[in-house]
Parts: sequence; C-alpha cells; structure tokens
Amino acid sequence: MKTGCWLFVGAQHAAGVGGAIHYASPRLRRDGNNQTANLATDFLQLIKYVADGKKADVLELQLKLDQSEQSKISIQNEAKKISDEMDHVRNELEVSRMKEEANTRLIEEYRARLGLSTS
Repeated sequence: MKTGCWLFVGAQHAAGVGGAIHYASPRLRRDGNNQTANLATDFLQLIKYVADGKKADVLELQLKLDQSEQSKISIQNEAKKISDEMDHVRNELEVSRMKEEANTRLIEEYRARLGLSTS
C-alpha cells in the first residue's frame, strides 16, 4: 500500500537485549537525503543513552543494597556480641545468687549451732 507519507518508526524494548529497530519510508529516504540517516543515528544514540541510564540506576541500587546488607550483617554481629555478653553476665549473676544462698544457709546453720535467734 502506498501512502505517499514521510514515515519514520523506531523501537526498542526496555528490557530487550537485541538492538533497536527502525524503519524509514521510501519517500522519507528519498526526500530526506542524509537527514534520514541522521534521524536513525540520533534515535539509536537516544536508545543507548536511555539504556545506559537504566543500567546506572540499577548499579546504584545494587550498590545501596550491598551497603544495606553489609550494615545489616554488622548490626547482627554487634547484636550477637551484646547477646553473648548479656548471657555471660546472667550466668555470673546466677553464680553469685547461688553463692549468696549457700552463704545464707551457712550463716543460718552457724546461728542454729550457736543458739542465736534469726530475727
């Protein structure tokens, strides 16, 4: 079908891995001379610019994700260290309580042997 129009179409899928495609109608190629080739080149440069920008965004997000993961690991390690220290302090406290109870029983036993009241 002949339309007699000047037509240029360019396309690139955003997630596409192949090259962009473009079409210029015979009349546009004939009447546009070198400008038609420049139009195609400009379109391909635009697509490259947009694709590179998306890659840069992805790389920046990946960097932020990696930094977040490192922070998370660091925080988890610090939390584990604090938890271990708390467990150690709890164990020492329990040992101290047991010693205090043993000393209290010993004092009560001595008082009973000596006939002293516990009031």
